[in-house]
Amino acid sequence: MSTATQSKDGEVISFKEELPSSQVPDIPTWSENYCWTGYDYQQRVGYWLHLGRWIEDPHIWREEVIIFLPEGTVLLRRSFGRSRMDNGVEGALLRFVCEEPGMRWRLQYKGPVQQATLEQQMRGPLPHATVLGLLDVDLEFTGNAPVWQFPDHDNTTIGRWHYEQHGKVTGKVRHDDNIYTFSGHGYRDHTRGPRELSPVNGHCWIQGRFPDGDAFSIYHLWHIEDGEDKEVLSIARVEHGGKTLEAKIVSSPRLRSHQTALDIGKLVLQLPDHSLMTLECIPLTTLVMTMHGRNSHLMFGPMLGDTRWPVPLFEQPAIFTCGERRAEGWIERCYRRNDTVFDQASVDDIYASRASL
Repeated sequence: MSTATQSKDGEVISFKEELPSSQVPDIPTWSENYCWTGYDYQQRVGYWLHLGRWIEDPHIWREEVIIFLPEGTVLLRRSFGRSRMDNGVEGALLRFVCEEPGMRWRLQYKGPVQQATLEQQMRGPLPHATVLGLLDVDLEFTGNAPVWQFPDHDNTTIGRWHYEQHGKVTGKVRHDDNIYTFSGHGYRDHTRGPRELSPVNGHCWIQGRFPDGDAFSIYHLWHIEDGEDKEVLSIARVEHGGKTLEAKIVSSPRLRSHQTALDIGKLVLQLPDHSLMTLECIPLTTLVMTMHGRNSHLMFGPMLGDTRWPVPLFEQPAIFTCGERRAEGWIERCYRRNDTVFDQASVDDIYASRASL
């Protein structure tokens, strides 16, 4: 196995950097997280896979599995385990295998899942399922853009050390007797550092890729400080014509209510030559979780009537249009709920209406 891969713009990611940290610093709320998203727009099958160190004991990994199915339902599983791999990271049944640093990873899960409709998972915390299905996921991620290494910073809501990457994903997803051959766009990130989410007042984490290889990625974050909304991070990058360009976020489709989670929004980026890139952002479906102040606490569904869980988090495969061009990608957003009421949102009609996009 090679020990490092150099990206097109000269950045290098090593095998050691790809793997979990060998040391766990004695720092409050320190954590490490791997997140993977992807969607096959022909099959209408997607995934959000996450492994993160549990803050109560960072030697234990929390795994979360979300699979979007064509008929609009989602498959869900959350568990904990210890990683004993020397070529990746694992929880109980979810494992990520590094086959080539900065280039190829294998994403695998075989185990039980709970199935829920979009309507059910928007109502509130899902009860324990009385019937579980068998899910078998075997996907290969191949990077098709340089690794994007964020500058080190002290923003403890996303960690101090963080990188991301676009990629092509192929493989199979099997649920009970249904087998889906997967081929679609994917994205990944890896983060280390303290993650205390109590001040989060909203964020947008958005990425997309055009068929010709052009791509974009943004992270936009707001905190609440002294009772006021404050932008604390605004970072964007564009891949254009084989070159990596730093961009500026002019505006992003910030979410302020679950009732607008499936509304079409707008992302505007300013490029180095001061021209504007305007993207229409079209979420295809959604999965909602709720975040506690400590990042290791994520629950499926909104936490009704519990002020300890004030921040709903939405995961959304999406389509982006820029003039006549179309990109495929992902939207992740959250907002701070000002009360304890989370009205049920009707999403089935919107999901059906966007099936042909």
